[in-house]
Amino acid sequence: MTRTWLPSDTRQRIQDLIKDSSVTQAELAGIIGLSESALSRYLKGQTEMLGDGYIIKIAKYFNVSTDFILGETNIPDRKNYDIEELDKLYEVAKEELRKVDMSMIKPTDSVNVLASHHGFTLLGGQPYAILLKAIRDVVHEKTGTDNIRLRAGVGMRFRETEEYIKRYELDKHYGPGKTKGVAPVDEGIPIETEVGTLYGIKAIYDADWIIHAHHTDVREVHFHRQIDKAVKPFGMSYARIETRSTYHQNLGPRAANFTARAIFESEFVQSKFAFGAFLNVGPHGVIGVDADNDLYAINDRATFIGCQLYGKIMTLFGDIDECIAVLDFPCPV
Repeated sequence: MTRTWLPSDTRQRIQDLIKDSSVTQAELAGIIGLSESALSRYLKGQTEMLGDGYIIKIAKYFNVSTDFILGETNIPDRKNYDIEELDKLYEVAKEELRKVDMSMIKPTDSVNVLASHHGFTLLGGQPYAILLKAIRDVVHEKTGTDNIRLRAGVGMRFRETEEYIKRYELDKHYGPGKTKGVAPVDEGIPIETEVGTLYGIKAIYDADWIIHAHHTDVREVHFHRQIDKAVKPFGMSYARIETRSTYHQNLGPRAANFTARAIFESEFVQSKFAFGAFLNVGPHGVIGVDADNDLYAINDRATFIGCQLYGKIMTLFGDIDECIAVLDFPCPV
């Protein structure tokens, strides 16, 4: 059972961790590269702040999350992973996916795992690829079906997801002929919705069941991107160009969220939807995985994560008069 600690602030939390371990205050200061006197002044409240770099090093040393150090949670489990620890992410993903109800999927059924271009632009793309591999493996483990395919929608260009599929060896993991990059100009399929006929990409829905694999990254941090974030790909990555264009060219992103919601809530899509699996991320890296049969429950949690973590970053940016912004967008555009 996971141990729960009493609520406390950062100073008290660090002191409690020191008392709970064999390390001394002086030793901890040396480990994180801070002078003993500086750490002592902070813990006594004589200085106001301890730099983020030191917080991260303390969290890593005690193998707890930075949120635990900061007093945001009373459960110490560490759920953010460095690039060399991504094997742990695979196990975390499988653990979360095993909790999801997959009883609707039979051994003879076909399953499409749906992915989006933007997931591959996060933290080098490897974490998202790991989630996609874990989904395939757990679906096979729990249902017995071998007919599990990957369908990955594009972003800025028509075929970049096919490059990602090869780059992360998803074609080898899913098997010959079971991976495909799809574009908004591919053959479409009409979907009857409450707002009329909209169009999805036929290859997205050419299976008995679909699994929606996405992420919690907020992108531009605009509030409208938090509204119905979890369903947005149904009107973008998984949609034909006639429908996809409503998001940017016709209605604009603030009004077009209902297009994706209408597609997802259609009888056609609901008859195929099995569950969603999201890569949870923050400014500090990968946090974990969220999987649920209820996509709107994931949506609510994703909105909370975005506002909680990125809201703090935006507040900090608001206090900076002058800065240089560097765009980190590692994808072929």
